[in-house]
Amino acid sequence: MDHLCVLLIVVGVALPCHGMNPPRLPTLPPQFSLHQEVIDISGKRLVASTEIFDYHAKLARTDLVPPPKSDLERRFGARPVTIIGDFNTGYRYVIDRWQRNCTMGPLTVQSWAVQTGPGTYVTMRHSYDLFDQVATSAAYQYKGQTQIRNLTVDQWTKSSNSGAEEKVFILAHDWTSVSEESQGPATDIPVGLSINHYESGVLAFQQMYHIYDFYKGHPERTAFDIKDCFSFNNEYKTLMFMLEGSYYYNVYGKHEQVYTAVTNAIAVHAKVSAIRVTDVQIYQTIPLYLDIVFTLRDRPPKLDNVKSESVEPSLTEAYENLDAAVDEGFTITVPYKNGTKDLKVLLSSLWERQKWYSKSGPSQLKKYTPGAMAGLGIGMLLLGSVLGVGAAAFIHKRMNTEVPYKVTE
Repeated sequence: MDHLCVLLIVVGVALPCHGMNPPRLPTLPPQFSLHQEVIDISGKRLVASTEIFDYHAKLARTDLVPPPKSDLERRFGARPVTIIGDFNTGYRYVIDRWQRNCTMGPLTVQSWAVQTGPGTYVTMRHSYDLFDQVATSAAYQYKGQTQIRNLTVDQWTKSSNSGAEEKVFILAHDWTSVSEESQGPATDIPVGLSINHYESGVLAFQQMYHIYDFYKGHPERTAFDIKDCFSFNNEYKTLMFMLEGSYYYNVYGKHEQVYTAVTNAIAVHAKVSAIRVTDVQIYQTIPLYLDIVFTLRDRPPKLDNVKSESVEPSLTEAYENLDAAVDEGFTITVPYKNGTKDLKVLLSSLWERQKWYSKSGPSQLKKYTPGAMAGLGIGMLLLGSVLGVGAAAFIHKRMNTEVPYKVTE
């Protein structure tokens, strides 16, 4: 046992734990998704939603139907919406999932993932802060085990001076968790959260969160897709660079890991939000090389009421940032269950995709290393062979290399 604790449960009520080393409240992973039911017991209202959180990318998403008489319903109606918060820029995108229109505005403090930063800026809560919804510096106290939805859970509580009390419920470790992604002993799986507010010792507000399908890991590839919002600005660049090396066994059947690593690496070196890197595709047309094709979007238009510490670079600036990084060379680290693999970017291999198909051919490319020249020479020979065979094989190859993904750390 990792703690010493004597607990007595009487009629489903847990008595306090008085062990010498009570366990600490687990922290949530930096990337996760879940389904939840928020039960407003005082208001007799139930709201179901899906939440996706990615602290590494500084992005969060909520899917729900706006509750009746809420500000969200007054602004967007009662149709299902997706709300994506980009904490890199301070923008919020609300997408009507029926009509596919998009409304762009500033992130607000009402978002569950928002905390107020220095000055008037808003910043993203770290995953270990998400449980703290009562705004108090008091530490969580372990209160033993109890039952929720017939599940045995460990519980922690904390209270504020204003009368708020919060309880967090984590599935007991001696339970087994089975899902589409994994199965095995339950490890730090939240199943519930409750918030009570007392006024003069009388319960005035009571809210319960039931958590289902908690998944640890990177969100799906399309989780933060805001293509419906890009009508505000159609400026973009379709770009391509190459990875140098034999990565067949690192990529084949593992596209999910590679896609997220490539997307994040592009965003980091272009110094943009990952939300601006879209349509990532991976091809192999030359032996010992991989082609990475993607779209780099322009930044959103400036809004005066957006409060963010950082300013996104323009499309030209982002391209120049990425171009300089590719010229210097960098590696893309792909996480797997049993370790990591570094994929080497071919020096000076970045170009705009339309140049490849221009009449002047590869002479439009700005510069090459000897290795790049050799690779392109082989590529021209192979391309001639492929064209000789016909377009059907070309299309078939690409259709079989594009695989939707979900990433786990």
